[in-house]
Amino acid sequence: MLGNWFKRSRRAKLLSSPLASELLKSVEANIEVYSLLTPPQRVRLIECARIIAAEREWVGCRGLEVTDAMKLTVSAIASLLLLGTEGYYFERVPSFLLYPFAYRRPIQNREGGMIDETATILGEAHPHGSIVLSWPAVLAGGKHARDGENLVLHELAHHIDGLDGAVDGVPPLNSVTDARFYEEAFAREFSAHQDHVRQGIETLIDAYGATNRAEFFAVSTELFYEQPLAMRARHPDWYKCLTLVYSLDPAQWFEAGASTARVNISTSSRDDQHPMPVHSQHPHHEQHELSDDERAEAIASLPKLRTADQYFTRAVEWMEAAEWDVAEADLTHALALDPNDQETYVYRSRARCEQGLYDLALEDAEHALQLLPSDPEAIGCRGICRVAIGGEVTAGLADIKKAQAAKIDNDELWFFRAMAEVDLGDAAAAVKSFSKVIDRSPHDGEALAHRGLCYELLGQNSLAEADFARAQELGVEVSREDLDSDDPS
Repeated sequence: MLGNWFKRSRRAKLLSSPLASELLKSVEANIEVYSLLTPPQRVRLIECARIIAAEREWVGCRGLEVTDAMKLTVSAIASLLLLGTEGYYFERVPSFLLYPFAYRRPIQNREGGMIDETATILGEAHPHGSIVLSWPAVLAGGKHARDGENLVLHELAHHIDGLDGAVDGVPPLNSVTDARFYEEAFAREFSAHQDHVRQGIETLIDAYGATNRAEFFAVSTELFYEQPLAMRARHPDWYKCLTLVYSLDPAQWFEAGASTARVNISTSSRDDQHPMPVHSQHPHHEQHELSDDERAEAIASLPKLRTADQYFTRAVEWMEAAEWDVAEADLTHALALDPNDQETYVYRSRARCEQGLYDLALEDAEHALQLLPSDPEAIGCRGICRVAIGGEVTAGLADIKKAQAAKIDNDELWFFRAMAEVDLGDAAAAVKSFSKVIDRSPHDGEALAHRGLCYELLGQNSLAEADFARAQELGVEVSREDLDSDDPS
């Protein structure tokens, strides 16, 4: 009883003081849906966020400095889940751990067997309550309010799911009647979703939801908050279930037609350490395409940071948004402050590769290898550059294979491995490598076109024509001059 009084008194004192204007601006800039809320909901959201930010422990990992603006951004997104309820402020979440980028760790199943030794993770909800998040993914989810993807909502949906002791897709509900309706609708929707995913039928709910009941609830929560109109139209009973869970109807926000603020780099007043990308590629953010001069001016005007780690962290965010030249600029600043940071050279090499600056990227990869000769990521970058530049194709292919043997596995390595194999006259091997890319990225028109040329070299014309047709559908055509080898061995 006395403990509750102290808690209420502490919170009242916290909320009686005004929120700093720059912190409110960070919420407005980082959380697109904030502009759609009603005035009372905005007040409620900020109050919830301030309480969560003040009462939870915040841990920056891998050198990330967690600012008050970052705490409030995460807390405000989390508070969307609390707008329809009273009394709970994620007290059973002891801490939030923020990483400057996606991180890797081994993944085991419940029996302790290894599923993936080097899984790339964006976030986790730990059984004991801590929430782990990649900060760039947090920002992406907050800024893009209509794409159906929000890491904070996803991980905290797992937490809410487990408040009754079982993470099984069935969170605590207010009445027996609600629980019965929920469980019947859940069983129907989850079964149908799994069937559709198995059959390759396109679904509104993310296909990852077919993994298990808990993931179905988590991805559905993301959809409920970000695409509620579509969800209500296509899954009305399931949408109603989530209104029972969260005591909220987000469709009203989008029906109201409130204009969402569009923030660009020239007018943004958001947190200095995490400015808006110069040009967002997200389909819901249609912005003016900057000229080269405007873009260079915008990059030069980015807020100056204090440390190499801060520049590195911001660069990773730009890379998440595919803003390679902006990332390169921040990585260059980081190296000016810490010229012996091996990882920064690797990341700048990757950013330069993405821009086609292979000579400069090769210099960075070589410098990284001087600092750490066995680093497989740097070896892979060097291999890509050697193949792209030409002249050292055999050495480049050896580098790529060495990186892949060290479990560095991405589409770029397979694509350039295939290009090296073509250049060395092994079209059959190139087909297998291009197929690796296409299996994981079926809409990669360039890989399809090049595989078609390899099939043509091998005399498999029907397969070649199929790849050419698919590549053309995707807007990609490759001249037969691109593959000058006539040796189908």
